[in-house]
Amino acid sequence: MKRFTIFLTVFFLSISLFAQQQYSKVKVMANDAQMEQLASIGIDVTEGILKKGEYLICDFSEQDIAQFSEMGLNYEILIEDVAKYYADRNIGMST
Repeated sequence: MKRFTIFLTVFFLSISLFAQQQYSKVKVMANDAQMEQLASIGIDVTEGILKKGEYLICDFSEQDIAQFSEMGLNYEILIEDVAKYYADRNIGMST
C-alpha cells in the first residue's frame, strides 16, 4: 500500500509539472534552410501560418522558444499566454 501511495504521489506531481507549461503564439522569421533546421530538431513546421522562406506563426512552448534563441533566429511573441488569451476571450460567451 505504501508503494502505491508513493507511486500516485509521484504520478500526480509529474502531471502537474507538465500541465504548467505555457504556450505562446510566436512569429519565427526563418528562411527555407532554417525551417529545415527547425524540423530536424523536432519543431513541427507543418502547422500554423507559413509564408515560405520568410516566417512561421504558430503556438510554441517555452522550450521551443528557447531553441529559437539558441539557433539565433529572430522571433516575435504575438500572444504571451495563449491559454489565458482564449479563456479571457470566452468569458461571458457561454450560453
